[in-house]
Amino acid sequence: MSLFPTLRIFILLLLVTFAESFFKNSLTKIMTSEEEGSGTINGYSSPKYKVIKKTESYELREYEPTHWVATTGEGSRRTLGRTLFMRLFKYITGDNEFNSKIAMTVPVANTFGPKEENPQNITMHFFLTKSENPKPNNPDVFLTSYPTLKVYVRGYGGYTNDERRQEHIEALKKDVGEDNYDFSYYFSCGYDAPWKFWNRHNEVWLLAKGKEEENKE
Repeated sequence: MSLFPTLRIFILLLLVTFAESFFKNSLTKIMTSEEEGSGTINGYSSPKYKVIKKTESYELREYEPTHWVATTGEGSRRTLGRTLFMRLFKYITGDNEFNSKIAMTVPVANTFGPKEENPQNITMHFFLTKSENPKPNNPDVFLTSYPTLKVYVRGYGGYTNDERRQEHIEALKKDVGEDNYDFSYYFSCGYDAPWKFWNRHNEVWLLAKGKEEENKE
């Protein structure tokens, strides 16, 4: 048996082990960073929150009241995502009553109903840092807000898709216990641009019981 194929396999295994360790450490850092709760993540504005409870697999967070611009459509996240994103991106780049430019923020938050229906109703949100914002020109785009919101949060890395999102929401439901969450709808949140390859971060959120409802403006 040649030494070189064996050596290559050994080096590959070392790289895989290193990458797995690096990824887990980076993800843990992202999950516990004080920068997140303070309202800034990787230089982008984000909703402020405090961690009420933390376990190895999830956090219970309490978010301060937030304001968002949102749009809704029916279909799969895979096929509908670009359409919804571009509606909101046009809003923050000037498609609003004052032609105002608004800075990009994180996360891009999607809400889903409890059933994986086809077509599925999906609402995509961009976080807004101000309480007063220009009205959208597009009738399919609207301003909305949430009062104080308590959510159970599970984070995961890599690129997400419908299957991975469902896998992690089911794992979160199991860890939290059905008596502790409200499954009238849930959130799937992304924190990175599509072209970012390393150290990506995604989250799924379950509403803790006793939640406040969304206020559509």
